[in-house]
Amino acid sequence: MIIETISKKKLKECVQNEIENNLNLIESD
Repeated sequence: MIIETISKKKLKECVQNEIENNLNLIESD
């Protein structure tokens, strides 16, 4: 399913962003 693939890709991007944000918070601490 194309929609499912897009959702997984979006989810992956969201997770990646969250991880980067958390890393930035840790580094700036």
